[in-house]
Amino acid sequence: MATGLSRTPKRARTDADQTEFWSAWDEFSAAWRAARGRAAQETPDGLTHSQFRLLCAVAESPDGRCGQLAEQIGVAAPTVTRMLSGLEAAGFVTRAPSAEDRRGVCVHLTAAGREALRAKEEVVARKRQTLYDWLSPVERRQATELFRRLADELDVL
Repeated sequence: MATGLSRTPKRARTDADQTEFWSAWDEFSAAWRAARGRAAQETPDGLTHSQFRLLCAVAESPDGRCGQLAEQIGVAAPTVTRMLSGLEAAGFVTRAPSAEDRRGVCVHLTAAGREALRAKEEVVARKRQTLYDWLSPVERRQATELFRRLADELDVL
């Protein structure tokens, strides 16, 4: 007599489901990294996604300090310092001693930095719109909920 229930043991299904889940996660992560790499080639300045995020943070922080910028983009302060060196060499930012703190350094966008940021924002906006349009309305709602749940849980991992 068939009951409609699977004869596969629950533990085996759970292991297979988990393997499938993490395989999909790894595929997504690899695709995300590849897309970020390709995006750096789509603007004349070659800004990486990380550099773009840092320029956004500098633009949003009138007296951007390295520690504050690092916290904003979720990296260590030495990483921001190295990134800023490259952005400064490219002419996108300037660093100057803080008037309030002898050890502090304030970061500001240059005209070239503002232009690079604007160009990259256009590329990102186009790509986001393409992805958004590709999803159905139901998928958009599901993805929105899932992204928010994952963001909340990633803090505890």
